[in-house]
Amino acid sequence: MTESNAPGKRGDATGRAFAGSQRHLQTWVNNRADELNAAVIDGLAIPPGEGSINWLSSIAADRFAEYRGGAILTALGLAAHRTALTQFWPKGGPVWDGLATVSAPGASEDVYLLVEAKSYPGEVYGSGCKATAPSRRTIEAALDAASAWLNVPRTPAWLGPLSVGESNSHSLLPPRARGCRR
Repeated sequence: MTESNAPGKRGDATGRAFAGSQRHLQTWVNNRADELNAAVIDGLAIPPGEGSINWLSSIAADRFAEYRGGAILTALGLAAHRTALTQFWPKGGPVWDGLATVSAPGASEDVYLLVEAKSYPGEVYGSGCKATAPSRRTIEAALDAASAWLNVPRTPAWLGPLSVGESNSHSLLPPRARGCRR
């Protein structure tokens, strides 16, 4: 399922957001992709000119859709792992502002880029995890698995006001689902 940006309070008839982090990401992906891609390639320590990025969302040709749950895996070419996601994360699954694949010479497979956009520092802070049982238990188990796989300690902050837990846990899913090692 996608979260299409239908006309309304948040977007226009094309699906383009009126403002905020969603609008900023749409601008970078669709109008300034060369600059964005160069920064991502540099951040991944891929030599300039040797990597490529294929943005899958939030792109104008797809009405700036944001993918949810198993549709994320389908968009990334990982549909075979939809069942693993349902066991890993609560019903409905995650929603990401942007999705891309990153290719680099010599890499045996693409890297998956899952983007949660923020337009200003204050947007990084929230009210923490508000899930109730059993979703909360599923989320905590996913965070524990991510912590172990990443070999980093999980702290209460992962469910706190900074939105880091979801990002850390989902960075684990596709590689682990495919049996990749750290």
